[in-house]
Amino acid sequence: MVPAAALRDADGQNGSDGRPPLRPVAERMVGRSHLWSGTYAETGDGAVFGGVMMSDSGALSAVMELPPRAGSRPRTTPTNPHTQLDQQPQDSGVRARLVAALSRLPNTRWGPSAISVPGAEALFLEEDAGDGPADAFLIGREFAHLHPAPDFSLHAMLPPGLADILVERGWAEPHPVARMGLIPPNAVMIYAPRDDRERALVEAVVTASHHYASGTTG
Repeated sequence: MVPAAALRDADGQNGSDGRPPLRPVAERMVGRSHLWSGTYAETGDGAVFGGVMMSDSGALSAVMELPPRAGSRPRTTPTNPHTQLDQQPQDSGVRARLVAALSRLPNTRWGPSAISVPGAEALFLEEDAGDGPADAFLIGREFAHLHPAPDFSLHAMLPPGLADILVERGWAEPHPVARMGLIPPNAVMIYAPRDDRERALVEAVVTASHHYASGTTG
């Protein structure tokens, strides 16, 4: 784990709600590792929220000191279509800002999902943009998709270790079809981010999915 002190901004002040501010980063060197994320925040106990650490070789190392998701898990359907039923964001801008951030992922395009419900928008890796393992894709070149209102959750194929951490700490759950053993176990639902701090984490997680699909994580 990279210590949070290595990322602390000297002039960082808590926001009006008493929680640490989000800090934008693109690529930040920490020792011999890269920290890739859209934003991060230091929590009161020194943890870093919304960061994904990548080694120089590109291997996904960890979600750094990821805190448990606040509150209970949302209710979801146990079968297809796999849908989140409550705990959606009150501010529609949270989804809009997530889409804007994910639109900056290189060598990707948006399009209707080839596997999800009508209205789901998917991220596809361009054909000439690397080639991750088979379990990095939902179908074809689609590695993640965003469900339409009123659901707002996501499905993504994640590096297996990252998928396990997110499920354990309450940010995600396995896809029902993955529970049946019919698709890889790293296919997960990522719960709809309820605010911009959760959006930052989801952005980082989908970025990790993109790296996995690109073949730049091991």
